[in-house]
Amino acid sequence: MIGFTVWGLITILIHQTLILMVKIHRPTIYPISVFKLQLTQLINRASNVNVENGILSFSFDEQQFAISCKDSRVVKEPGYEILIDEVTTCQIDRSLMNVCTKDKCEAMSTRHDFNT
Repeated sequence: MIGFTVWGLITILIHQTLILMVKIHRPTIYPISVFKLQLTQLINRASNVNVENGILSFSFDEQQFAISCKDSRVVKEPGYEILIDEVTTCQIDRSLMNVCTKDKCEAMSTRHDFNT
């Protein structure tokens, strides 16, 4: 009976240690990091990239798109595709797009020639 109890405690201890190890070694991927990659890829594949009145516009595959800050989101239109939400700060100008979430802030180039 004592052997079974000790074995049970050891099993529980090993299980909890493994859970802790997975949590410690799991990389943290922030939504804003995914957004930065997505925006960079969009701009690199786009043509006629322009920023006017806080709206980033570009052409891709013979279609016109616009990325803007709306409420607490960054959206791509037409279609109102939410690229990232829970945004606390968003600013788009001729050379940079600054976006902050509660976790992290990123500054991304809005210029086609600098996103290589």
